[in-house]
Amino acid sequence: MTAKVASAVRIIHLRLKYPSLEIDFGSFISRNCQISCANKGRLILKRAVIAQNVVLKAEENAFLRIVDSYVGYGSVITAHQSIEISEFCEIAEMVVIRDQNHRFGNGLLLRDSGVESAPIVLNRNVWVGAKATIVKGVIVGENSVIGASSVVTKDVPADSVTLGIPARIRL
Repeated sequence: MTAKVASAVRIIHLRLKYPSLEIDFGSFISRNCQISCANKGRLILKRAVIAQNVVLKAEENAFLRIVDSYVGYGSVITAHQSIEISEFCEIAEMVVIRDQNHRFGNGLLLRDSGVESAPIVLNRNVWVGAKATIVKGVIVGENSVIGASSVVTKDVPADSVTLGIPARIRL
């Protein structure tokens, strides 16, 4: 079976399993991906290329949209509220994008403390380097680059290069 046929079979399987998943046949889903929509979660993939071992998750009532972009090997993108990845984005391998953090310090066990969430947006033509992390509430401007292994905790302006831990604008 060719890779395109195998991808089409995966797409059909996912559409049947998750009624709130919208995925077109212009998308390519590699093997060993974990793609899921919790109750009332909405996940949209249009002309997206998803490499092997990627995890995409739209939790309950969350929204995750990836359009005309590439998600690299082993990356994890989890929406608790909202993540939007616009056209022509290139996400390298092992990138983590999560729009939620655990609450802590309130005397509760971490597992019982809940989460805080804020939307993430990657605008057009963003390149995210290998092993970078983008956290809740970040907006990345178009034509920007996030350096490898960076941790992005604040908005990134358009046409910039941002890198480091925490990430800072370099150009």
